[in-house]
Amino acid sequence: MLSKLLGFLRPRQKGTASNITPAPAQVAVAETPESANDAEALKIQGNKFVLEGEFVRAEAFYRRSIAADPAYPDPHNNLGSLFQLQGKFESAILSYRRALEIKPDFSLAHSNLLIAHNYIAEKSSEEILAVCRGYDERFGLPHWEKWPAHANNREINRRLRIGYVSPDFRSHAVANFAEPILANHDKSQVEIFCYAEVRQPDEYTDRFRQYADHWHFTVGLSDDATARLIRDHQIDILVDLAGHTSGNRLPVFARKPAPIQLTYLGYPATTGLSAMDYRITDRHADPEGVADARYTERLLRLPDSLWCYRPAADMPEPSALPALSRGHITFGAFNNFNKIDRHTLALWAELLRRLPCARLMILTVPEGEARQRLLHSFAELGVDADRLELCGQLPPADFHRKFLEVDITLDPVTVNGATTTCESLWMGVPVISLVGTRFLTRAGLSILHTAGLAGFAAASPEEYIRSAVALAGNLPLLAEIRAGMRSRLAVSPLCNETAFTRNLEKLYRDIWEKWCSTTPGRAVG
Repeated sequence: MLSKLLGFLRPRQKGTASNITPAPAQVAVAETPESANDAEALKIQGNKFVLEGEFVRAEAFYRRSIAADPAYPDPHNNLGSLFQLQGKFESAILSYRRALEIKPDFSLAHSNLLIAHNYIAEKSSEEILAVCRGYDERFGLPHWEKWPAHANNREINRRLRIGYVSPDFRSHAVANFAEPILANHDKSQVEIFCYAEVRQPDEYTDRFRQYADHWHFTVGLSDDATARLIRDHQIDILVDLAGHTSGNRLPVFARKPAPIQLTYLGYPATTGLSAMDYRITDRHADPEGVADARYTERLLRLPDSLWCYRPAADMPEPSALPALSRGHITFGAFNNFNKIDRHTLALWAELLRRLPCARLMILTVPEGEARQRLLHSFAELGVDADRLELCGQLPPADFHRKFLEVDITLDPVTVNGATTTCESLWMGVPVISLVGTRFLTRAGLSILHTAGLAGFAAASPEEYIRSAVALAGNLPLLAEIRAGMRSRLAVSPLCNETAFTRNLEKLYRDIWEKWCSTTPGRAVG
């Protein structure tokens, strides 16, 4: 997560990351007498320490950068991203708002502000939508009168031109879900254009490039130039795969370069843009008639899940149940550390109190103040440190091997996992998830239901604990689940790439037919 937070120095990561403003060339600089009061140099040094996990030193350099030039917005934004990385979302919001006071058209800071709001359980849908509308007022609506009159050929059954826009055509969590789609598109029905905001291409990028009929790197292209390129390609349906996450090109969508625009996959909430017509979801994550009011986009629901999962190639074979040899249950919490809020802590602590011999392994926990804060919180809730195993950020292969050491994984309460949930199931490890009312608290239900494991989705905190306790008390059942989970998952709708892509293409065709029936020159009604 550290490198994703720093924008374009990002290996494979999970979750929704914020945007740190990079230097023109993201390199570390040694502090000199000349740079001691240089706000830009101090910011770069702060970025370097974030990458290295030295959060205390990073904060000190960001604050020095702010002191050197209080009117420089970037260190305020980066300080907010540092707070967000540590789960300090209210502090992050204050920093983002300060950055926007200095620079009202700072789109990265506004995107970060939206992400932070979605991570706080106490923020209402109305509050979040207000921030979304503020984003649209600043970055979307000013382009409304300049939206082009799209002259796309309105033949309903012709081959459609589909454009995908993403910074994550690379080794990244989004690739686990985007690759099955691009690899399985029916090229007789759709022509694929990829607009890649990818600064460091890798082997994943090479594969995505092979799937596309047309490939365009957009790094360095202005929003106007990128929108013009898409418009010149006569794209029929333009798909955003990033939302407000790092590297997004939402300002391009604000210019309405395609007649139909939708957001999908990479961001768990509304973009707020008036120019974004639709959002792809499913009935489990966004129940019909209940969730629609939370979005500025119209919701399009796929029949099974909004996700189709392709496991990473380095996933090991599932192991025997660890509890059989260890003599105790080990729970795992493998999502990004900043998803562990007070609600999640309280639930996990109660579970550990109910099972006094159980242990909990938590990954992605930064060393230093954040780790000590977590240990202190558990201690206040009656859980001793010797029952916890805390690990920092790990390379993907090492991360995946950690599933071999746990018996059951626990989904965070306020912000469910997605990639991590799929990985856990693929490794034979059941996931206990608590079902809430908004998308971020229903993602677990969506995945578990599609995998045929809806029984692991709990309707209440007490049911969450009861389910975990029951599983922990039945080692033969846990061992049986572990041994057969992968084969069952492989034939479930969650991993049926062909069927999923046909459903998606039907959805594309339906909204295309609807656009063709509108009056020329008008937006989708």
